[in-house]
Amino acid sequence: MSKKNYSTKPGENSAKALGTNLTISPKQSIEVCSFIRNRKLQVAKKMLEEVLTKTIAVPFTRYNKGLGHRKGNMASGRYPLKTCSQILKLLNSAESNAQNKGLNSNNLVITHINAHRGTRIQRHKRVGSTTAKLTHVEIVLEEQKW
Repeated sequence: MSKKNYSTKPGENSAKALGTNLTISPKQSIEVCSFIRNRKLQVAKKMLEEVLTKTIAVPFTRYNKGLGHRKGNMASGRYPLKTCSQILKLLNSAESNAQNKGLNSNNLVITHINAHRGTRIQRHKRVGSTTAKLTHVEIVLEEQKW
């Protein structure tokens, strides 16, 4: 098995998780990652669950051309359900990795979460072909001493 390189160097009181070639949109995953970055793990999981029930929207600040306004203190936003469910699974995986290392799950903070465009796969249709949207997402949780 090859070693996976992260774009950050996690410390000894941290846990990490990596999702490769997830079938989610890279643009939506970038917005969701910026939505939950630098938050406590329990708060971020609650926010993603509220997006799945469509009570709060994810503010789109970068890829927002033609998007409508949403309720709250934001200009434009969406409810990326598939992206939020996949990132929520990765957060649960990172939390279980932290518990396996002996870290306290109540003190975990998302210090690094990043989304990259994955490999390109051709999807052939009757007329022409398209490329699939695949995304790599990496998460690093660190235990904060309050």
